[in-house]
Amino acid sequence: MLASHITWARRSRSEDGLSLVEVMVAISVIAIVATASASLALNGLAAAASQERRQVAVTIASSGIEIVNAHVVSTLFAGRASTDVATAWSTNSTAAGVAKTYPMWDSTVSTSTGAAIPITSTTTQAGTAYTVTTLLGSCYLNTATVTGDCGLISGYSSAPASTPSGYTDVYRAIVVVKWTAGPGCASGCSYVATTLIDPSTDLSWVSHG
Repeated sequence: MLASHITWARRSRSEDGLSLVEVMVAISVIAIVATASASLALNGLAAAASQERRQVAVTIASSGIEIVNAHVVSTLFAGRASTDVATAWSTNSTAAGVAKTYPMWDSTVSTSTGAAIPITSTTTQAGTAYTVTTLLGSCYLNTATVTGDCGLISGYSSAPASTPSGYTDVYRAIVVVKWTAGPGCASGCSYVATTLIDPSTDLSWVSHG
């Protein structure tokens, strides 16, 4: 009788299951990819939130400018006490336009509680508190200069009692919006809007009855 021979064939590598090391490596790779994806997603959300806050600030500042433009020129400074104006000016000394503007106030009042246009106010939008400061003052245009910014007059530390020859007096409104929210604004962020206002009296129509 012929003896039967049984040959045991070694399984190929492709038939083997994953080893514990390979499983751990795969899990590590997946974890790294997931962490990176989560980080990107969080950064994207933070950037979107930051952009939304800035857009809200732009809207608030624009609204502040509209409020100023809606007032009669003669009432712009009404109720704004000099001490409160000085404090607001000092606090926002680096805001655009401040260094080129003479602060103006109402010399007949000692407090700003009845100001026609509040110096400082606070509004909350989408959970973020915004501080709104409206600075009002005057600047001067040199009529001999074709182009140039409205600014201060050399030799005058405050607004002159009467407009010097060769200059045109113009009012400037500066609305500063500040907020402290989000990782990029922990120390505070701000947005500034400015506009010039012609204080000249409009022409009166003459009607002939």
